[in-house]
Amino acid sequence: MIDTVFISIMYRANLSEYENIEKLLSGKNTDFGANWYPDICYLMIINLLVLSVRPILTICYQVIRLRIFRLYVIKHAYKNHTNNSEDNMKFLELSAGPEYKFNLKFATLNTVIFTTLFFGNAFPILYIVLFFALTIQYLTERYSLAMFYRLPPKFTTELPV
Repeated sequence: MIDTVFISIMYRANLSEYENIEKLLSGKNTDFGANWYPDICYLMIINLLVLSVRPILTICYQVIRLRIFRLYVIKHAYKNHTNNSEDNMKFLELSAGPEYKFNLKFATLNTVIFTTLFFGNAFPILYIVLFFALTIQYLTERYSLAMFYRLPPKFTTELPV
């Protein structure tokens, strides 16, 4: 959130009317004037578009990293593979995908949603960017859950205590 909204606003801010701050923040805009919107809007849109395509970049990186790791392990670690149950379980574990971490997947989407809700009235194009981000997130999560991640653990009605 800080890198998306706060830094882009403060980068263009001019606080010359305050003492001892004028050298630190000497941008073009002293207040929310007519020039503030064109100056800040494109920076926020670029930041939000980068955050929107981040799930695609993340899944591509994870797939490539996993394939390189599997290739390395198969070429080197399983060179002397014997057909016993322990080695077979290790090989099956290698073929399973990584665990799905829900908390890491939706942090960037929450940033896009919050920024759109906060600045959407001033910049209506952010709603289009939000729709794009939601679509990208939905498609990448559908693909990654179906093809990449391992099956989640089975849930029961009893909670572990």
